Amino acid sequence: MRLELPIRIRAAVPGAEFRAAAYLRAACFYQYNCTNYAQRAHLRNKTTATWESLETRVAGKDEDYRGVVVLPFIATVARQPPDSPSAQLIQELFDDLIDRSVQLPGLAHGEEELVVGSLDVNQGLSLPSEDLGV
Repeated sequence: MRLELPIRIRAAVPGAEFRAAAYLRAACFYQYNCTNYAQRAHLRNKTTATWESLETRVAGKDEDYRGVVVLPFIATVARQPPDSPSAQLIQELFDDLIDRSVQLPGLAHGEEELVVGSLDVNQGLSLPSEDLGV
């Protein structure tokens, strides 16, 4: 059975949405062979650095991104009615959160959402290369 998730894609706003995007990026670009405590500490530090970097680029204060418009987007899923085909899977996503940073409070649409993806659209004549965490 093919299950489709009701994913919303929208421009991210500074604050919790930028933080959630930063957490996902930090979690995706690094592999760990250390204790759980060390992993969480490193991930927290990388999340903060990624969040600050994103805010700096969007504000036009990053020297490497001068003249580049940075538009961050996020993909989110929200809780679904119990009779929805995707309700159980989405509830499991909420229950098994790897970090609360990816959960957004229900301010914008009146419902809690999870950030499940992020992407920056960069517009400019010359785009800088980015750290891939390698």
